[in-house]
Amino acid sequence: MSLKNKSTRVFILTLFASLFFIFQCVFASEVDYKAWGSKKDIDINKIWTMSFNKNLDKNTLDNITIAEKDTNRSIDLEFNYDEINKAVKVSALNGYNYGKTYYMLINSELKSSDGKKIVQPIRFEFKTKDKPKEQEWINKIPSSDINTYDEFYSLIRYALYNFEDKLELKINKYNSKDYKLDVINKVIEAYPNIDYGYNGAEGSIRTYSNGSAQMSINIKYQFSKEDMMEMRKLSEEKAEEVISKVIKLNMSDYEKEVALHDYIVNNSKYDKRLFTQNMPPESYTDYGILVQGIGVCSGYARAMYRLLNMVGIECLYVTGYGNDGTRDVPHAWNIVKIEGNYYHLDATWDDPITYTGRDIITHNYFNINDEKMSLDHSWDVNKYPKCPRTK
Repeated sequence: MSLKNKSTRVFILTLFASLFFIFQCVFASEVDYKAWGSKKDIDINKIWTMSFNKNLDKNTLDNITIAEKDTNRSIDLEFNYDEINKAVKVSALNGYNYGKTYYMLINSELKSSDGKKIVQPIRFEFKTKDKPKEQEWINKIPSSDINTYDEFYSLIRYALYNFEDKLELKINKYNSKDYKLDVINKVIEAYPNIDYGYNGAEGSIRTYSNGSAQMSINIKYQFSKEDMMEMRKLSEEKAEEVISKVIKLNMSDYEKEVALHDYIVNNSKYDKRLFTQNMPPESYTDYGILVQGIGVCSGYARAMYRLLNMVGIECLYVTGYGNDGTRDVPHAWNIVKIEGNYYHLDATWDDPITYTGRDIITHNYFNINDEKMSLDHSWDVNKYPKCPRTK
């Protein structure tokens, strides 16, 4: 893992106003409404902001309702009314479910402070984001009778997630190009929190004249299966605790990212045992950072990956190299998607080692573009999204 950037320069972070999907509502005396349309890929913690041309009678806010379309189940809502801007923020107390369609109703009993009603009820539909990819396959046992590379990949992923150490599989149309053990590294890079002690693998193949093959794989780990399952459980629980502490209902994705980044930097330290022969393998995992509060770059990047994806922010785990001032060394960081654009995020180098031992937080590597990142980082640009923006 990489040495940390020893710079302690201060970076000034400018916070931009969070932007919400805003409705402009006027009352019956001015316009006759038409129904609103629909919106897709909504965050499960979405807060809707509606602005009006008059101040509202706050006692009538419960005439704004949201229900799940398939079941008509009403959602418990919280209203925050801003009299200065004549706007109301509507949030679901317990969030929404993934991949579900909801409808919002604003009926004509919603009144302005001078008693005017909306002419006709308004209906607006929205569909939430689909469940994160990790959750789709966890409980689906793949077959060991392999017909495609995707099936091969899925089986390896399932085995790593369940910390299995022996695999026997039949490959019906074998070729040496696709069916290789390097698939394990590809799975771990795509699903970094699947790894709590992977320590290599070895395999053997017996081919047959009909084009099929029998493959045996032995996977090695640095811990017992029980220990790795406990590490993952504690990491998941700690991540939920962190999110409950630092994420507020009215935060934009950008504000969530800032809060989680700053929590990790403020509550973790770089494991300098990397420079010795006593480096514990936990420090390479999100368990090291989240639970033990210590780790190296892969631990920082895996912790950010877990936290950001849990709050609905697309986050990738990136492997490459970082230049510590003298040479390029293996390194890991993240790419995040904020407001439709991708940016680099390196929490490790935002938590520099100082000569005095003083704990410092910086934002020098927070949401930067490819050009700036490439000054001291390098990576396979064909494997990851481009990050051209400077906002």
